[in-house]
Amino acid sequence: MTTWQEIYHRLDPTQPLEANDERLDRDLYLNDFFRSVRTQVLINKEKNYKLLFSGHNGCGKSTFLNLLADDKEIKADFHLVKYSIKEIVDPNLADYIDLLLSVAVQVINSLPEGWTETAGRLTEKATSLAQQLQGTIQRITVEDQTTEAKAGGGIESGVALLDFLKTKFFLKFQYEEKTREEVRRQYTTKITDFITLINDILTEAEVYLNKKILILIDDTDKLPPEKGLKIFFDNGHHLASPRANILFVIDVSLSTSSQYRAISAKFNGEEFFPAVKIRERDSRETDRTKRNVAILQELVSKRVPPELIDGPVLKMAIDYSGGVVRELIRILQQAILNATGRIREDNIEYARLKIANSFNLYGRHTKILNSILNDPDWLAREEAKDDEPTVLELLYMPAIFQYRNGDEKWYRPNPILIKYLERLYPRETPLFK
Repeated sequence: MTTWQEIYHRLDPTQPLEANDERLDRDLYLNDFFRSVRTQVLINKEKNYKLLFSGHNGCGKSTFLNLLADDKEIKADFHLVKYSIKEIVDPNLADYIDLLLSVAVQVINSLPEGWTETAGRLTEKATSLAQQLQGTIQRITVEDQTTEAKAGGGIESGVALLDFLKTKFFLKFQYEEKTREEVRRQYTTKITDFITLINDILTEAEVYLNKKILILIDDTDKLPPEKGLKIFFDNGHHLASPRANILFVIDVSLSTSSQYRAISAKFNGEEFFPAVKIRERDSRETDRTKRNVAILQELVSKRVPPELIDGPVLKMAIDYSGGVVRELIRILQQAILNATGRIREDNIEYARLKIANSFNLYGRHTKILNSILNDPDWLAREEAKDDEPTVLELLYMPAIFQYRNGDEKWYRPNPILIKYLERLYPRETPLFK
């Protein structure tokens, strides 16, 4: 029999599921939306297509990417390069140069063993990049001997340059601020030459592989809103320059900003991965929302056996999740930790309160949340125009969820916070139960 401790660890809200994971509910992902994105990528493969893939933090974008990378048609048509920006740098510290550099280095590192023996021009271009990066690090070491001490030694002369790219460079780049700053300064001042070198590497890699390259960059949605705007608004034209098909993941806060139309115009396509709609905008349950609830119940059943949670208690957790998968998993993990066994309604309420208390909300936050609670279209009103930075903060937390009916967008506060808002702003009849 599965223990509650084992269930607790299976309810890890930070872990995206691989395509073969037994906990994966394929009905949540392998649907018309998945087929639409796959078709868009396949049909545009000769165009070096750049796709912006947005959605709430925790809605399942990383799992979606894992399924896309595992799709047999995608694997047949592309050489796949999938990685997380977190493997390169803390998203809070990221820069557009980091993303461009990661594209070139990760493609080089993805090539099959022995490629240097037959791909002469590709080897030449990859070696040129490695020499530039190694030279930068050697200059820093000479200027600041503490860098060598912290890194555990300089760059050994006997280490092959291309092996240095795979085994050492990103360790230094990730943990040494001076290395990051110098690499960024070097390539920012010579951005045209930098992009030309990247494109030479990508072009030669595709010639060698005899296949188009598809790059899936995960976790760029972890960038704070102001950082995301700087990277994608100020430098989106640079990110759209590499000669490869690339899918960038962005947070819903970025795709909701007033600058998003200018951002998306620099790329070829955009797709929004929505939260699962479990209520209509007026809080009604319909046949469609009931089907969505059933999908989430099936998802939970693959992690929590029925003897540990009954239907009404699970429905309560789903209502509090707002249809965002990670929120649902967080609620259940906190609840089973509190219950140390079978989950009851009071354990779900404990989880709601604990998670609600983790939000650091100020008056400017709660005022906006209450306005959206009263009016799902409030963000489109004139009075909302000066509150955009705070709204993007709330979407990133996430304290606001976005839903869609076709092309129509509407918003609702995270249900976990609604009791708190109703206490702060009493009303005779609650808008949402």
